Amino acid sequence: MEVVSITLMFFLYTHWDSKNVKAGQRIFLALMVIGTFFVYLTVPFWMLHQERVFCHLRYWFLSIGFTLLFGSLTLKTFRIKSIFVSSMALKSAKAYTDNQMLSLLGVLLFIDILICLIWSAASPASVVVIEIDTFRQAHNYYQCSYPPTAIVMLIIMLLYKTFMICFGLYLSVLLWMYGFGNSMFVESRQTIFSMYNVIICVVVGVALEVTLTTSDSRETLFVARSICIFLTGFMTIMAILAPRLTDPEGLEHQGNDLTGQSNGSKSQQSLSTIQSADYEQVTRKYAALVKRYKLKHPDSDVEDDVYVS
Repeated sequence: MEVVSITLMFFLYTHWDSKNVKAGQRIFLALMVIGTFFVYLTVPFWMLHQERVFCHLRYWFLSIGFTLLFGSLTLKTFRIKSIFVSSMALKSAKAYTDNQMLSLLGVLLFIDILICLIWSAASPASVVVIEIDTFRQAHNYYQCSYPPTAIVMLIIMLLYKTFMICFGLYLSVLLWMYGFGNSMFVESRQTIFSMYNVIICVVVGVALEVTLTTSDSRETLFVARSICIFLTGFMTIMAILAPRLTDPEGLEHQGNDLTGQSNGSKSQQSLSTIQSADYEQVTRKYAALVKRYKLKHPDSDVEDDVYVS
C-alpha cells in the first residue's frame, strides 16, 4: 500500500511546476499523499499477532493520516471558497497565503496529537490472551484491550473527524451551488465523491467490527478492514490527483469559463466578471477586484496577495 503513496508522490514531483498541479495547491496535494502513507501504515498494526505498542500506534497513525488527507482537502476547499465565493460580494474577500493555511493545518494536527496523548495517558491499552483451547496453546491469540474510559476518547475523536468531513462537504456543495463545479481551481465533484467514499468505508468498517467478533473470523476481519483502509485513502487521493496528473497543463479547461455551468441565473450574473481559466489571468482579475474595493474602503483589511503558490 505504501508503494502506491510513494508512486503518487513521484508523479506529483515530476509535474510540480505544471499549471494544473499549481492550480490544485501543490503543497496540500503533497500533504494529502503523505496522509495516505500514514493511513496505510496503520494496516500492519492490526496484524493478527498483537503487541502493546501496536494498540497505540494504530489510532495515532490513523488519526494523523486522516487529518493530513482530509484536513488538507477541506482547507484547500475553504481557500477556494474564500477567494471566489466571498469575493463575489467583496465583503469578506481574502487570499490566504500558504503559511496561513499551513498554520491552520498545524492547529488541526495539534488537536489530533492532544487527543491521542490524552488517550494514551488516561486510557492506556493492554494486550490480553484470548484462550481458545486450554490444551492447544497454539490456538490462543493476543488481542488489544482498552479500558471503558477509552470509549470517551473514541467518541471525541470521531466527532472531531465527523466535523471535518461535514465542513468539507458543506464547502464543496456551496461551491457547486455557486457554479464553481468545473474548473482547474475547484474540485467540488471530486471532494464530494471523496467525502462520500470515506463515509461508506467507515460505515462498512464499523459494521464488520461489530459483526465479525468470533475467533474464527479474525482473518476475514483483518482482510476486510485492510481493504476498507486502502479504499479510503486510494479512492480519495486518486479522485483529486488523477485529473491533474493526466492533464498537467490543464488543456481540458483551456478556453472554458472558470465557473463551468452555473446552477442558477443569480450565480450567472454574479460570476460573469470571471471568464477565463487561465491561471495568471485569474490572479490578475482578483488583484484588480481587491484594488478597486480598497479604493472605496481604505480602512479595509482585505489582502491583495494571490491564493495559489
